[in-house]
Formats: sequence, C-alpha cells, structure tokens
Amino acid sequence: MNAVIGFCPTPTLRSAAMRSDSTTQFVTAVKLRELRAQHSRLREAYDRLTLQAEAATDPHQRLRHLYRGLADLTYAGGKVHPELADLGVLANDTLPGQGISADLVERWSRRLADELTAGRLRSEFVYRFGVLLEQWATSGHSLQRTPPPRQLHELREHVLTPPRPNDHRGLIENLLAGVSEAGPAKDRFVATREDSLQEALSLIHNDQYQPARLRAEARRLIQDHTLSAELADVLTLLGTGPDALQWPAGGVVTRAVWTRNKWRLYTDQDLATTCLLDVLARSWEQELSEVFGDWRQRQAADHRSELLWARNAPKSVTDGEQQFAVSAGRQSDPETIPWIADLGTARDPQARAGFEFIHDDPYRKSVLAQRRAHLDKLHEVTAVDPYEQDSDMFFPVVALVNAEIKLARAAFPDRPLCVVKLDLRDYYSSIPHDLVLTILAGLGIRRPELDLVAGFLAMPLAATDGSGSTGDLGETRSATRGVPMGYRLSALLAELIGRCMETYVQQRAAVRVIRVVDDICLLTPDPDAAVAAREHVTAFFRTCGLTLNDDKFGAVCIGGELPAAMAGPLPRWGMLTLDQRGAWSVHEAGFEQHLAQSRSSVMAAEAVLSKVDIINADLTHLARGIALGADLGDDHRAEANAALVRFVDDYAGPGQGIADALCKDVIALVGTRTGADRQTPPQAIPEAWLYWPVTAGGLGLRNPYIMAGQFAEAVRRRDRVAVPQGPAEAGWNTHDNDWARYYRQLLKPLDPAAPTDTAATESLTRDFIARGTTISQGAQLRLTPYWRWILSIYGPEIRERFGTFRFLNTELVPLQLLGARRTDSHGTNDSRGTNDDPWATADKDNPPF
Repeated sequence: MNAVIGFCPTPTLRSAAMRSDSTTQFVTAVKLRELRAQHSRLREAYDRLTLQAEAATDPHQRLRHLYRGLADLTYAGGKVHPELADLGVLANDTLPGQGISADLVERWSRRLADELTAGRLRSEFVYRFGVLLEQWATSGHSLQRTPPPRQLHELREHVLTPPRPNDHRGLIENLLAGVSEAGPAKDRFVATREDSLQEALSLIHNDQYQPARLRAEARRLIQDHTLSAELADVLTLLGTGPDALQWPAGGVVTRAVWTRNKWRLYTDQDLATTCLLDVLARSWEQELSEVFGDWRQRQAADHRSELLWARNAPKSVTDGEQQFAVSAGRQSDPETIPWIADLGTARDPQARAGFEFIHDDPYRKSVLAQRRAHLDKLHEVTAVDPYEQDSDMFFPVVALVNAEIKLARAAFPDRPLCVVKLDLRDYYSSIPHDLVLTILAGLGIRRPELDLVAGFLAMPLAATDGSGSTGDLGETRSATRGVPMGYRLSALLAELIGRCMETYVQQRAAVRVIRVVDDICLLTPDPDAAVAAREHVTAFFRTCGLTLNDDKFGAVCIGGELPAAMAGPLPRWGMLTLDQRGAWSVHEAGFEQHLAQSRSSVMAAEAVLSKVDIINADLTHLARGIALGADLGDDHRAEANAALVRFVDDYAGPGQGIADALCKDVIALVGTRTGADRQTPPQAIPEAWLYWPVTAGGLGLRNPYIMAGQFAEAVRRRDRVAVPQGPAEAGWNTHDNDWARYYRQLLKPLDPAAPTDTAATESLTRDFIARGTTISQGAQLRLTPYWRWILSIYGPEIRERFGTFRFLNTELVPLQLLGARRTDSHGTNDSRGTNDDPWATADKDNPPF
C-alpha cells in the first residue's frame, strides 16, 4: 500500500509561512502527501470491498470477503484495522461453511460491515484533517489582526509627540522626601544568574505579542543551557550603564498589535537587549518594593487601628492615628481606617494601650494578612501589562473587590459602601519620560542606571511611510513619551507611578485602593471620602501629565446613595458590571462588541484551523471577562453560562451557530480538492469530531457547555463557608476565625470539576498523555479537567463512529507541524493556550477559566 515518494516538497509547502528548517518542511510535505495518497487508496479499496460483499452468493462468502479485505489493508507499514479480531478459522476458504451457525456468521458479518463503515469514515476524516492542516500551514496561520491603514503610523506619532505640560516635580519630591537615603543609590554589581535568565526567556517564548523570530530564539536558549549560561555571563559584563544599550543604525522597528481591546505599539528588539532590560528590572524590584513600606510595619499600623476600633475609641483618636501615620512618612494603607469612622464616642482609658504588634501565627491567616498578600500579588511586575493583556490578574482583582463588598456588608450591614472605578487613557504610551526619571531619582537610583533608562525611553524608532510600512525614509525619530510595551522594565516603571498615586491618595482620603496597573478601584463607606478620593486621583495624574479615561468611569453605592458629583454608569470590570445590590452581571454592550470583533477576525482568517484558534481564544477571553471561574453568586453564574452559550450559538448571526458554519467550511474546502464532498450535508460530520483535540485528529473547537458545566459542577460540589453571624467583635479581622475563613473562600477561585474516572477513561487518558509527551517534546504531565470531560462525554461517540480513538496514526501526522501549531496556539491565551491543546504542564493544569 505504500506509495513511491520523491524527495522534493510540494511547491506550496516550500513557500509556506512555517517557522521551520528545510528538513521539517520536507517531512511535513511528504507526510501530508502520504495522507492524501492513503485517502485515494483506501477509498478505492473500501469501494471494491463493498461491491465484493454485496455480490457474495452466500453469507459465509460475504464474511470471507469482508474479513480478508479488511485484514489485508495496510499503510505506513502498519495495519489499517489493527483491532480486527482474528477470524481465520471462520474465513478459511478450504473449510466448508455449512457447519458454521448462520447466527454466528450473521453477527460477525454485521460487525465487519460496521468496521468497514468505521474504516471508511476514518479514512475520510484523516484526509480532511490533512487538508485542514495543509491549508493552515500554507496560509501563514497568524492569529494577529491586520492593522487598518495608517494604524501603525498613528500609534508611532503618538509616542513621538511631546507629552502634555506637567508640574510633577514638586509633588513627587515631596512625596518621596527622605526616601532616597534608604534607596539603592549605591554602586551595585548586577550579576545575571542563569535561573533568572531562564525565567526571562520563558516569558519571552510564551508571549504571543513578541515576534516569532524572538520567541523561537528564546526557546532555543531555553533548551541550550550552555548558550544561555554564556549569555548570562555577557549580560553581567555589559552591566547596566547607558553604553549597554545599542540601538540599530536605522532605528527600532515598530509594529501595531491588537491586544484584545485596542491597538498598541510594540517594538522589535534583539533577544540580548530584551533580556538585559529584564535583568535590570529584576535587580530593582525587591529594593524598590521595600522603599514603599515594609509589610510588617503596615500590618502593625493595621493592628493599632483594630485595637482602637475594639475599644470604641473616639473619632478624634482614630483621626489622630491616621494623621500620625502621615506625619511619620509611613505609607498609610488604611486596611481598617475607612471602616472605623464614627464608631462611637465612648472613651476608653485603655484606648492608647496595646499598640505593640502581635506576631502570632493566627494573624498570618487573618483578613488583614490575606488582603495584603492579595494586593501584593496584584502589584507584581511582569513583562506585559497584566490587565490589558488578559492575564491571570483579572480574576484576582474581581475576586478581591467582590470579597471586600461581601465582607463589608456582612460585618457592617448598616453602613453603605461606595465603589468607584477609574482608569487612565492610553497609560503606557502616554507616560512622560521626565516623570519616570524623577521618581527613580527620588528612590535613589544611581546616575548610570538613570541614563540607561533615559536611553531606553528615548528609543529611536525606524521611519515609516504613511501606511505604516518601514523603509529608508530619512532620519529616525526618538520617542518623547510612553514606555514601550512588552518589557518587564516598562511594567516596573508603570507600577512605580501607580504606587506613588496610592500613597498620595491614601494620605489625603480614608479609602481603600485596589489597583492593577492603571485599573483603579476605590472603596469607602463615606460618600464624601469617595468624592475626595476621586478628585485626588484626578489631581495627581493631571499634575503628572496623565489623563483619566472618562469612558471607563463608574460608581455605585451599595446600601446607600451616591453623591450627585459621582453620578455616572455602573462600574465595570472586563465584561462584568456591579449594581446597587452588590450583584454582578454581564455587560451587554461589552459582550456584543467582543462578539463583533471576533466575527471580524474569523472572517479575515484564511484557514479553518486558524478560525478555530481565534474562536477558542475569544471564547476563553469571554470566559475570563465574565469571571466564569469565580463564585460570584447564582445570578452571575446563570448569566455567565448563558453568555458563553450565546457567543457560540449566535456567532454567525442570531440562531446561526459557529459549529454549523465551520462544518460548511470544512466540506467546502475538501470539495474544492476532490469534488466528492460538495453535496455532503453538515450533519455528516460527527459532533464529537468538532470538539475532539486537533492533536488527536479532531477540529478542536472549544465547547461552551463543558466550559460552563465544569464550573457549575464545581459550585455544586463546593462546601460553602457560612456568612459569620452577629456583630464584628474585637479581633474579627486580625485572627484566623470565621471571618477569615469566609473571606478566604471569597478570594479563592473555583477549581474546574473533573469527571469521575472509570477504567475506560483512565486508559484513554493515559493514551492521550503518552501521545502528548511525543508532540509536546516531553512537557506533558496530565490532562486538564476540561479535556477529561471531552474524553468522557465524546469518547464513546468517537469509538462508535470511528471504531477506535487512535484514528489519526502518528506515522502520517507531521508532529513538528503540530508542535509549531501548539506553540502558536499557546500564545493566543497569554500563557494559558487557546485550549485546543489538551496537554497541560503543572503550571497550566488549573486555569481559572
């Protein structure tokens, strides 16, 4: 059955946009050609065998034809029907068939006829898979949107335009007065450790917004420890002085990249420079974090406030405590201060006693300790903008806001809670360079490193024509504002501005600030404090030359009335809104916008598999945007589930589901190649094949019912912690008690429920993991709960229709091409993958969505 094959790849694959060497292209071309050849040979063989069976003169002869015909079919050196029972004693031509019972012959004839049908179906879908894979390989398979004309030019001109006038110097110098003495002003030898470099390389490799060339080079260094160790040595030799940065003579090339909700400007750097900037940011992070206040000191201040509350201290005392914190230059993070205003006027002779910080074990699990740890997590610096890039920061911020609302309403049901949502306009691309340098100088950064940062910010950009294309169009121009996207150093600089803002506001208003990058939430029971805090946030950024985005402002007062000055829309996070009851619901306009953007991207995609990738990525983005993995209440759960299903069922229009549309695309594509499937109805494609993993021969479409169902099941199985009853007494938020346990559950994401294992599913799971080890080059550990549900629910249909789970033989599958596709797909979900890939590493096995 093996065809004679040549040694020249097909012209289409020779010119394909595959980031691979010539050997990989050759192997891929030969295997895909063999898949096509197998389809023709098997179709002819099955047609011939069907005719022979139909022409048989007696049942025993029909059995012999079916058995011998199926048993003799081979490809790639193996049996087409390896699981076929050995019926040689029944199908032997030299033995009379009259002695074999008619019932036995009939039963085995039916089973062999079913096997023929399953084999024919396997052959058809293996061929379809080959056509889909070849189309994907030759189409460029990029999931990035094509920028509209002039989009790159406009983004580039924005950072080349001088920033708006600002008067930040006095504000920042007063805010950081005295800090530089404790800062990292000393000359430092910054050594690059290989383990830190490996972390940087891993982030670069998994960042979908980095150029393919850079990601591939990062992967090569991850695998080559000798080369990465040498790079670490070279970066140490270069140091962190201004001479370490060497820009290309023609300037740095820029790109317009769609990052879920808007176009952003990215730059193309070499790997060494990208790693150097990462090393510098890492060397500063710990020191600069300590400058903004020691955690233990903040906990001690929180405990002092709690003691005052427990003793019914008069308002004058509590106000005095806050003023003391401000005058002492301490970052006043008033964990309890907004909650203790106007608690009574009774005087307690012990009100000023017991201010010593209690270092007891229960404190580490208290509400205060959990809150601080959660906020610290939100402020961690990464290589990308964690909120806009759709990373794991979305769930923690929604969970924390929800937990604070639930906790406040339970502990103080008679008090309102004001929630104010603010956001900056074009934050990264609008940051004034002198603002960043003033903050760094105030923090004690030494001059050589300041000069390096100045050179990084004033990056020379390659010239472009009016459409955004680069070319030799004259002198390069240096950026005059903004921090470049995609660098850890940029994220650190943006974070420092946010921390300065928090300190400024909390010194002037009794509010709690929940912030991730420039996404700001203010919480307070005092409506006047809410108004004042918003004014202080506005004033701070206006003084610094930045502008709040009025389109993203929202406010609500739960259990009370908002002041007229705060009137506006409800606050919104992602595709969720928060109403006056403290309930979460899906934001309809945001949902429709996301659906429209996804449709537009799918229409622009050339390959069916690329369309599936886009749909999967957008469906997963929707799941994150509606907080599918959060336990926000039954009403939210029902709305979130409905939104997921509606996204898929109305994807191509009202009542027009994406599954049918993709089936038509598959049939049309195959029909153009053979002309045989043009009249095939969409119903001929098994539902299970649509959702079966691509790496196992299916289309890999994400199933919204299973996505929603695994979390609905997790809610059903969850042991809920009851809301504490009675008044909040002394120690309610400083010890591990019922309040702490209630708060802890509110902060915890739902772990997607997994199906109950059976002997059949365990065997199938092991088989998938073994196959995944091959394709993922040893990175496979286990299956995610989602894919275990897929195997459990659709496995029986696959087995029934195709006769086996292993209908896609690895001998004819271009594993390198699937591996490249897997790498591409992982980028579309910001380190979590598009979920068409069932194989997860330990860090990716329990995604919140």
